[in-house]
Amino acid sequence: MLHGGLPCVARSSPIAPELSVANDRAAMTDDEISSTETAPDIAAQPPLFVLGVGAARLDADRLAELLDAVAGAATLAIMLLLRDRQLLDEAHLRALRGKQATLLSVPFDGEKLQPGRFYLPPADTAVTLEEGRIRLRTLPNGESDHGLIDSFFVTMAHDQDGNVIGLIMGRFDVDGTLGTAAIKQCGGLALAVDDASLHGLDLRSANNPAAITDDILPLPQVAARIAAHMQRHHGFGHPVPLGLRNGSESDKLSQIAAILRNTTGHDFHGYKRATFLRRVQQRMQVAQVEMLEQYLHILRYRFDEPLQLFNDLLIGVTKFFRGRREFEFLAQQVIPRLLQGKHTGDSLRVWVLGCSTGEEAYSLAMLLRDHAETLDSAPRIQIFASDIDGRALATARVGRHASSIVGEVAPERLRRWFVKEGDTYVVNKELRELCVFSQHSIVKDPPFSRLDLVSCRNLLIYLDAELKNRVIPIFHFAIRPGGYLFS
Repeated sequence: MLHGGLPCVARSSPIAPELSVANDRAAMTDDEISSTETAPDIAAQPPLFVLGVGAARLDADRLAELLDAVAGAATLAIMLLLRDRQLLDEAHLRALRGKQATLLSVPFDGEKLQPGRFYLPPADTAVTLEEGRIRLRTLPNGESDHGLIDSFFVTMAHDQDGNVIGLIMGRFDVDGTLGTAAIKQCGGLALAVDDASLHGLDLRSANNPAAITDDILPLPQVAARIAAHMQRHHGFGHPVPLGLRNGSESDKLSQIAAILRNTTGHDFHGYKRATFLRRVQQRMQVAQVEMLEQYLHILRYRFDEPLQLFNDLLIGVTKFFRGRREFEFLAQQVIPRLLQGKHTGDSLRVWVLGCSTGEEAYSLAMLLRDHAETLDSAPRIQIFASDIDGRALATARVGRHASSIVGEVAPERLRRWFVKEGDTYVVNKELRELCVFSQHSIVKDPPFSRLDLVSCRNLLIYLDAELKNRVIPIFHFAIRPGGYLFS
């Protein structure tokens, strides 16, 4: 099949003794636990919310302040994920207990989440959620504790159907970024506490979870923000408008796109309207406004809101080997041809547009390296992966992914190309070094050239027909004669 005159591959796309409070519950069955309480009328009860807090042990005083502030939230369960948890001494523990000592407990494996409780897992333990139950896995000697925040945040987001809040306290390099994105994608709320460690952080490109949260707030404002979000999410407020009822609303969306163009330099007028509206509505819910006119006012006078909307518009849904049949065809029919006739000293050049957090680029890298290893003489593989989202690119360069990729990546590839950290998987150095991630706009910036393969499967699906017609000729220039377009 031909696409813009080019061959087209596919058409698409062990428990701490000092925290014994409530640990006797570990010997009780779920029935015994529930029998000590009066069963509520489930239909009349608002849903359980889960708050995951990523912090450092030295934040004990501030954590105690937070727990005091949210202690009255009867439908909120809180999981405290402390970096350097093994270094938590008695002084910091007393500070952390604060006024809420009777509510703080060490969870046991299989325990059902209970509202109104604060959980502090043991040191060197990966914590996840599974059907509302806490799952604990002691890390073996030698396994990194990096990724423990991501491990919980990701499973919390997937398990609790959007009734989740992630809170970042302090500056973490990488850990928490993947989980924060998952929380936002499922409709949850992601917050960060404003403190000195975040000052100077570039929200456009920082690979730090605070950079992609919905809001960065002073600690005294966090509890009120959480309460407001829970109330709206319970449905007590009026709904945000779900459609374009008239031309005036359509005009307001155009005004929003113009504000984004003027403040970020990127034009979203060619973005699919339904997708654009959905992302705007998500930001309206975060901003706690109900009308587009109100949101326009926020965009004009709150300096950080255009960037927050811009970031949310760039959140893509991607995975490894998305479209397995297409990747199988690529591996069997196209990659052998690309490598045929190339030897040591030659280069095989690939461009992945709209690469997001890198899953597609790494998928192609695995296929190319798998085939190259069967050859006596193989060329140098260069994969240029681009996106306009600097935050996604920073995440891609690290290559940390949720444990759910075991359903996307074959076991032998998982062993060959990934290292397990906590309940996450990290692309190994060898594969990462094949990929160069850079910020690039297909509309504004000069394209790469002399390419053997161009993949744009994560890009075209977001463009309207007019913008697609502007982009296709660029591929003609970028791809060498006999090269392939993977769309």
